[in-house]
Amino acid sequence: SQDVTWRFIDTDGNEYRNKWGAISNPYANTAAGQSSFDWFYFDGEGNMITGWFQDVDGNLYYLNPFSDGTKGKMETGWVWIEETSGSGIEKCYYFNPISDGYRGKLMRNAEIDGYKINENGCWIENGVVQSRQKTN
Repeated sequence: SQDVTWRFIDTDGNEYRNKWGAISNPYANTAAGQSSFDWFYFDGEGNMITGWFQDVDGNLYYLNPFSDGTKGKMETGWVWIEETSGSGIEKCYYFNPISDGYRGKLMRNAEIDGYKINENGCWIENGVVQSRQKTN
């Protein structure tokens, strides 16, 4: 299979480079609960980023790496992420769901909904990082 690089050019003809874009997503399956509008990030070449992304301020984000109709979208809330591709072991992270200028930012050293998050952003119980076997 061939990798496809996604780019975005707005209605004024400006290509997005080194910036976030709140973009309508025509590939989203809204009947399955996918959002038809999400945040995406484009690098200096104008390519949409997927997976882990660190901004210039050091904040970490996770952009959906899967071709499920929402590839590249900013993840928010609780997300299970496979630690190493093919390992089958996932850890749970929490990304800021609030549009406060830091939406999608990985939360660290925090307590969310009564659950503790360590310095790496992982959900912990009694100091132990929680993990699970990948379900699909």
